[in-house]
Amino acid sequence: MDATVTGALVGGGLALTGSLGTAWLQARNQREAAREQEVWQRRAALYLKVMEHLHGGVSFPDGPSWEEYQQAGSLQERQELLLNVHLYGPSTPDQLRLRGRLEDELAVFGSARVQELWRAATSALRDLDFEVTEGGHGERVGNEEYPTPPEPGSRHEEFAVAAKAARDALVYQIRRELHKGRDSSRRWERVREAFRAGRSPSSNPW
Repeated sequence: MDATVTGALVGGGLALTGSLGTAWLQARNQREAAREQEVWQRRAALYLKVMEHLHGGVSFPDGPSWEEYQQAGSLQERQELLLNVHLYGPSTPDQLRLRGRLEDELAVFGSARVQELWRAATSALRDLDFEVTEGGHGERVGNEEYPTPPEPGSRHEEFAVAAKAARDALVYQIRRELHKGRDSSRRWERVREAFRAGRSPSSNPW
């Protein structure tokens, strides 16, 4: 076979192989980007739902241990230990179902760190609810009762500060994860744009 014809055939075969490889890589990157985008959207929606239902009614109270109960110095302290668990944790079927749904969805789409901070925040808010109600830190306006501002140095302030810190830590972690996920999706978008423009993926910023 003529060398020129052979060279043309080889060159054409290499060009076809390169085109097929580029098309395959582009399709794979598009699938990856679509999967990442779907996971990001579901995680974002879940985290918004977590913040919407962030209260002590979805907390995970373990209850006082027998040692804690025995060490309580008075009957009032023992009653407080029990009230905190049974009245200010999840106490209705709807709250238990909601907590179960959030827990299951976080196990699938949430990070371990968000799950940990969510539990901590719900517990801190439950403790604050307990202190506000049992400590008489409420002010009734019409048919509604609103918590009064805590006095500096009081136990009420201690619980309020702890609840805010726990909530802020959860918000910070959620924002961090969602912004990081969005940045990853944008990087995939730049890869797709590079393919459409005919550039090599290796020339893209990653």
